[in-house]
Amino acid sequence: MEELAKAIQKKYVDDLTAKYPLHNFLILFLFILSSYIYNDLPSERILPALSSINISFLFDFKKGLLSAVSLSQFGIAILQTIAVTMIYSWLSKFFFRILSKSSDFDKYTKNIENNINASKSSDEIVNYYVSKDISIILNKQRTTLKGFHIKAEILLTFLVILITGINDLIFIDWLFLIASIFLIVFIQWRLFLFYISNFIPYYVSEKCLLNGEYSFGDK
Repeated sequence: MEELAKAIQKKYVDDLTAKYPLHNFLILFLFILSSYIYNDLPSERILPALSSINISFLFDFKKGLLSAVSLSQFGIAILQTIAVTMIYSWLSKFFFRILSKSSDFDKYTKNIENNINASKSSDEIVNYYVSKDISIILNKQRTTLKGFHIKAEILLTFLVILITGINDLIFIDWLFLIASIFLIVFIQWRLFLFYISNFIPYYVSEKCLLNGEYSFGDK
């Protein structure tokens, strides 16, 4: 059971993080913006500073944000983006490990397999087309999972940005920081429930319909 749980955990993290890097550019942009605010604006508090920045400033390549940020600040922002990705991956594994302690994955996946094998058609062509429909559903479920993941990782980014200026935080900033932590935990809980109840059954079903072995170590 422990080995299967670890394999499912690995696939869980892979399904969340693999092949979906576009939001990392947004995270990088947020770190660049926070670096500019902390280093170049009179007020070092991030929340009021955000309200004072015009949208045109963000996209003005001659006199805007990117022209105001030094190469070292840009490099630090890249490192922060990489760090957030690594931290989020670790957090996902941590929460999955904690939440899965009460789950018997061997029994759960075996029940799904037995139900599918008992109800699938003797005609392999029918099973093939049913599996294609399931593949479409799986892709939609992956999109939903990654949507949760993006929200949590962006919240983690804001959390890191707030912590960077922790010496200047006031009550409203602390409220936002604490709310971000609770939301990240809540999203991880929702992710786990969704993955177990809305992804694994379809994943196992697809493999069984094609008479293949399902492996949670693959991608």
